[in-house]
This record gives sequence, C-alpha cells and structure tokens, in this order.
Amino acid sequence: MSRPAVSEKPQLDSGELKSVTAAVVRFGLGVTAAVAGVTAVYPFDTIKTKLQNERKVKADAAASGPRYNGLVSCGKYVMQHEGVRGFYRGLGAQASGKGLEKGFQLFFVDMLRQAITGPPSKSNYSIGTELFAGAVAGAIQVVTTNPFELVKVRIQTSQKSTLEVLRDVGFKGLFSKGLSACLVRDVAFASLYFGIYAQYKVSVFGTPRVSNAEMSLPHLFVGGSLAGCISAWVTTPADVIKTRMQAEQKGISEYKTLVGSAARILREEGFTTFFRGAVPRMLRSAPQYGVMLLTYDWLQGIVQGKQ
Repeated sequence: MSRPAVSEKPQLDSGELKSVTAAVVRFGLGVTAAVAGVTAVYPFDTIKTKLQNERKVKADAAASGPRYNGLVSCGKYVMQHEGVRGFYRGLGAQASGKGLEKGFQLFFVDMLRQAITGPPSKSNYSIGTELFAGAVAGAIQVVTTNPFELVKVRIQTSQKSTLEVLRDVGFKGLFSKGLSACLVRDVAFASLYFGIYAQYKVSVFGTPRVSNAEMSLPHLFVGGSLAGCISAWVTTPADVIKTRMQAEQKGISEYKTLVGSAARILREEGFTTFFRGAVPRMLRSAPQYGVMLLTYDWLQGIVQGKQ
C-alpha cells in the first residue's frame, strides 16, 4: 500500500531568506541604536517633561508644585531634591519604548519605501516618498509608543513606581490615554524627520539618493541632529498636550481629548504654553538622533564585516 502523500511546507528561496534576515537585522540595529541615543540625552527629556506638565498660575494663586523659570532652574531643582538619579527616572520605560519604536520605524519605512518605488534603486528615490513613508510608519509605531510614553511621563512627574502606574491606568489606559496627541506627534515627527533628512542630503550632496553607508560620520551626525532638532520644535505643541493628558493622575479628568486639552491650555495659559519645554526637547532630540544614526551605522558596519 502506498503511503499518503505528505504536503511539503513552503520554503523560502535564497533571495526571500536574505530579505527576511536583513529586515530582522535592521530591526535589531534600530532598537540598539535607539536605546543608545535615548540614554545619552535622557536628562533633557526629564526636564522637558517637568516643564511641560507645570501649569502657569496667577501671581495670587497657590502653586501646586515647584515653579521653574526654565531649563536651568528646573535642572537645579531636580538635582537638589532628587539627585542625579532624578534625571533618569523612567529611563527603562523610555529606552524600551524608543527601542521598539525606532526598530519598527526603520523596518516599516524601508518596507514602504520599497513598496512605493520597487526594489532598492537610486533612480526612483524621492523626498515625497520619505515624507509619506515616515508618516505611515509614525502612525503604525504609536501602538508601541503610547504605553511606554505614558509610564515614562507618570514616573517623571510623580514619585510612583512602574507597578503603581500600571495599577492606576490599567491595561486599557496604557493604549488609550493620550493616544490622539501621541498619534499626531509621531506622524508629524516621523514624516518631517525623514523628509528633512532627505532634503539635507540634497543640500549637501545635490541629491537625496545617497545611502548612509556613503556618508561620512560627521555628515551622518549633523544630518540626524538637524532633522531631529527641527522636527522636535515643530511637534512640541502636540507633545505638550500629550504630556498633560498622560500626567493626569487617577480621578482627575481635566485633559480628556486632544481638542479639548488644546482649547483649555490656550484659554487658561496662553499660546506660548504650547512651546514649553521646546528648548530641552530640541537639545535632547538633536544629539539623540545624531547618536542614533552614528550607532546604527557603526553596528551595521560590524554586521556587514562579518558577513
């Protein structure tokens, strides 16, 4: 009696296997590079968040917390009352979140870029493609960004531990609180970042069709820093709203929606409040993305050298 035929599992050909392997490697490199960038400049993120979360109060009103005059005074306050460790509260959540965010971002941008323009080719690359791919990747990554951002903000603005924050917000809250503002910020930031970085290549090399491997380390650092700095400033209003929505403690609901929160801030504190923390945010983002690109390129060189 003949044995029944056994269906064979579909096998990846060598080209497909290489593509999958390359995607996994890019994801891993993106995660590692992002963690390095976040850790290098995290104190600026702590100062930024504290500045954004503090409301402007009238002279005759009792402030509910410390009053900061700016980046320096906020830094002094943290050092005096919390010590050096105070600058790194929430680093674990931020490093984890940014690591996954940038890993997904680099993966999806590359995937979308190839879906739009076809196989990697210097002949069909455009700044418009980078803007669109960045925007879509920013929208996709927010699923991983929001939970970690929420935990990070709560830890930075209170004395609660990660476990206490998780108990307060619950599983649903991790993915919903501040999500709308986080989505607006991440879509705009990613689109601007990749678009500006492509334009930087045009300004320096005369074309956006230059790979990171063809750029010197100074060019990589300057390009990443410039794109990160400009994108950070433009998206600060969305970041301020996100911070207010996510820092709000259990039982308080003054900042429920994106539009409602924006209207409340404008009405009670004025337009300039939307740019509170812009300077430390730019000081954080510029070197963060410069370090990220340098680390990514360095690790990529090591990996390629072993292949």
